[in-house]
Amino acid sequence: MESVAPGYSAPALLLDPRGRLEVATRFWRRGPDEAWLVCDPGDAGRLAARLEGYRIRVDVRIDDRSATWGAIAVRGRSAPGLRPVAEAAVAGSGGGTTAHGWPGVPGFDVVAPLAGLAGAAAALEERAVEVGDDTGYEELRIRCGVPRSGAELDRSTFPQEAFLDVDAVSFDKGCFVGQEVVGRIHARGHVNRYLRHLRPAEPHVRLAPGAEVVVGATAVGAVTSSTTGLALGYVRREVEPPAGAAVAGRPVVIEALPAR
Repeated sequence: MESVAPGYSAPALLLDPRGRLEVATRFWRRGPDEAWLVCDPGDAGRLAARLEGYRIRVDVRIDDRSATWGAIAVRGRSAPGLRPVAEAAVAGSGGGTTAHGWPGVPGFDVVAPLAGLAGAAAALEERAVEVGDDTGYEELRIRCGVPRSGAELDRSTFPQEAFLDVDAVSFDKGCFVGQEVVGRIHARGHVNRYLRHLRPAEPHVRLAPGAEVVVGATAVGAVTSSTTGLALGYVRREVEPPAGAAVAGRPVVIEALPAR
């Protein structure tokens, strides 16, 4: 955490002793003695409670502000130009913005008290196109191969399965909860499944989340998120992409995710 300068952020994970994911978050240093942890909706309470349990003889205060604060994720080519708009809208509220892009796509997050966040949303709406979960934002997330809590990420997920180890795990920083398992996988092991793109042969098809991915007569995985013409899903490691498969009887191609 000391390597993250004030105003900047980095992905981070809270794991359990078995090396499985508790919460995927973003560590955002606000100053020498203050940091924010930004996570998906519904994860804040569990994150704060777990951290409180590790607060032993450490001069730190942990606050769960998810009831009174919120975040807006802005992604897309126009994001760099929109960031000053968001910063001006939350100025004086205690909020701020930090860069947070996806593979090949620039972006930022804006965090503020809910009243200030409403002003930021109004200011952004004048310049940006707001999209719902079933339109552009979710489509872009799937195309970039970004996992989401409640879809690709839950408390059974190993970091390496969703390639979170690429930028959210340090293998030389010292001890952390779950380090033994995650380090052993990194050094001389493997996981049994990986997050993949699933591309239907028919571009108008939208695969159903939860549907099995079948190679030959064997189920090798399942769909986790989908948009028209593309989906995310976990597939057993024995299936090397690109590979042909079927979902609900429709032909698909299993593809590797974009490099993180």
